Amino acid sequence: MVVIDPRHLRPSAALRVINATRRADVLTDRALRLNMNRGGLRVGDGQHLDLIRYGAWVFAERQKPRTPTAPNPVGGESAYERHRDRMAGVQADQSRRGREIGPIPPVVDPARRAEGEGSLRRFCEIYFPARFFRAWSPDHIKVLARMEDVIRNGGLFAIAMPRGSGKTSIVEVAVIFALVFGFRKYVALIGATEPKAEQMLDSIKIELQNNDLLLEDFPEVCFPIRKLERVTQRARAQMTGGHHTFMAWEKKEVVLPTVIDSRASGGRIEVAGLTGAIRGMKFTRANGAVERPDLVIPDDPQTDESAKSESQCNQREGLIKGAVLGLGGPGVRISGFMPCTIIEPDDMAARILDRKRNPIWQGERMQLVYRWAEGKKAEQLWETYRERRNQSFENGGKGETSDAHYKKNRKAMDAGALVAWEERKEPGELSALQHAWNIRIDRGDRAFFAEYQNDPLPAIEANADDLKPDEIASKVNGLGRADLPVDASALTMFIDVQQKALFWLIAAWAPDFTGSIVDYGTWPDQPADNYRLSEIRRTIARAIPKSSVEGGIYEALVKLCGEQLRREFKAANGATLKVSRCLVDANWGRSTEVVYQFARQGEWAGIVSPSHGKYYGASSLPFAEHKPLPGERIGYRWRIPPSTGRRAVRYVLFDTNWWKSFVADRMRVSVGDRGSLSLWGSPRTTHQMFAEHMTSERRIPVEARGRKVDEWRIKQPGLDNHFLDCIVGAAVAASVLGIATNAKDGDRTFARKRVRLSDLQSRKRMGVA
Repeated sequence: MVVIDPRHLRPSAALRVINATRRADVLTDRALRLNMNRGGLRVGDGQHLDLIRYGAWVFAERQKPRTPTAPNPVGGESAYERHRDRMAGVQADQSRRGREIGPIPPVVDPARRAEGEGSLRRFCEIYFPARFFRAWSPDHIKVLARMEDVIRNGGLFAIAMPRGSGKTSIVEVAVIFALVFGFRKYVALIGATEPKAEQMLDSIKIELQNNDLLLEDFPEVCFPIRKLERVTQRARAQMTGGHHTFMAWEKKEVVLPTVIDSRASGGRIEVAGLTGAIRGMKFTRANGAVERPDLVIPDDPQTDESAKSESQCNQREGLIKGAVLGLGGPGVRISGFMPCTIIEPDDMAARILDRKRNPIWQGERMQLVYRWAEGKKAEQLWETYRERRNQSFENGGKGETSDAHYKKNRKAMDAGALVAWEERKEPGELSALQHAWNIRIDRGDRAFFAEYQNDPLPAIEANADDLKPDEIASKVNGLGRADLPVDASALTMFIDVQQKALFWLIAAWAPDFTGSIVDYGTWPDQPADNYRLSEIRRTIARAIPKSSVEGGIYEALVKLCGEQLRREFKAANGATLKVSRCLVDANWGRSTEVVYQFARQGEWAGIVSPSHGKYYGASSLPFAEHKPLPGERIGYRWRIPPSTGRRAVRYVLFDTNWWKSFVADRMRVSVGDRGSLSLWGSPRTTHQMFAEHMTSERRIPVEARGRKVDEWRIKQPGLDNHFLDCIVGAAVAASVLGIATNAKDGDRTFARKRVRLSDLQSRKRMGVA
């Protein structure tokens, strides 16, 4: 049993004793300490309480007469507490007034608002002139009408428009149109990923927050949003006219303010990713009503990666048909429109747009160009336009020569063409057709036909027996490094120019195009056997300090060519060879002028030539149909145009796709057989990095315009392919030297021709190899 001294208790013990009695009220710790302070030494020593003296003091205090202003002596409020409560009331009143934004301003222009309500097209033109400043195309008018019909009357609509046609802007404005007029109450924005959907919601929020025209004519929506002053936490407590607006202004959801007599009250937008948690979207309003989405917008609901995967396409198509269309709840048919882009043939978007497979979506495919210029002449003129545009940019221009060519031949180049949007052109362009061709040339046929034509080029998957890195690394011929095969008749070199380093390769060639790679490497030389360009530490900048990028590349070329072009390579029979032709990649923008300057002024001007690999796809004008220029030399899918302009040096232009296929075929030939391509060394020699470069790209046969062409594409971003470029360039250089094979190019078979001595002397005077 614990014995306590009632004359010497700690406050906590005294509190337990007092509250253990049958008092009507409970004494709090705060009230006890307040009484101890007021009783002072009459009730204890400040640290301990004398319970008997405390009881006497309380009894005496309760006998005193009370006044209205006097505090409750035991357990009541003090003057401080009453002051505190009074100030709390003042602060609450101030807070209430701070949350009160005042009355909603009147509509500035009711007639303008009524005109906007009558048509989605007019709504876009009136309230978003900065977005829609060009005249509409027939396709735009059709899309606006279909979207408006879905918003007002329901239904589904899928649309594929060319990139840059304003598709996303139209969708965003359509969401605002649907909500501010109360046509729809709950919009679900579904993106390929959740961050993509959030980006669209951010754009809508910016318009509602900053568009002055919307503020003037839709004050019941935009005035409360402006009053947030970008402080989203204010939305929870905001009031107007003494009534809460129940607004939300979050990253993933927006709830428009609830205002008396506003059709937009409580309009909601919610975002989600297609593969995220989209099932069960619903919202309980302040009055207890549960609402589900009544308008769904799957915006570009596939990614580049998912479009290439049949399983992912199947998964996303299933989500669209199941989870997305089921958002309205049991027995409710939801409305929606789906803007999309066809990335690959028969991807998810292509399936939804196919009216036979998914008629409920009533899909529409729209294109930038519905019909190209007709006739062989127009085709050749546009191919000349392509070449002149590329050459202009290679030489530091801006397409002036191609523009002049189009201006001169426009009638023939436009003949029979039909574009979707005549207004779509950039400053300096004469027509929408020229604009389309510029995009096609600059971005390539594969991207153009997918993103601007919604008709991606068909592709056949690469063969299952593609060469593997180990197979290439094992294609060794037993020779030592830098040793020549006894049948070698020429040595060629190629240099791939990068900002950090120069990749180079030297190959020996027999007259029948049997090849042997005798040496390869980088400058500066690297200490490791296997490395990536992004990871190397011995760079040009470190080897040649205090120089610009261009100056460093020039000096690196001087040093590398000085080292390699002076070398003598020996065969087992004692024969020796030096490099006869060296091509240098001049495609990288910052190095182009440097390479031309080096080829023109350097010590090795008679051996070194700039080169440009050009991509000829299935839809390009075939290389064989190129019209030769006066003085131009043509060979196996390469040509050497005459020197013109300020560079005054001839370069080699070659078809990269054709020559990559040529080299890949040589790698398939067994070592020792005619036409094979092998590496120096023994089975123990490590060529792993070289083999990885060689297999960094995939050959894909593509059919277009009635012909089948190999197109080479990088397997995944970030892979190094520099030694692949080097062996391809070395093979081109061998062909330039006259090394021949039985390859055919269309109907033309290339073979070594007999030339007269006078022709050779004439070429030498003209500077032609």
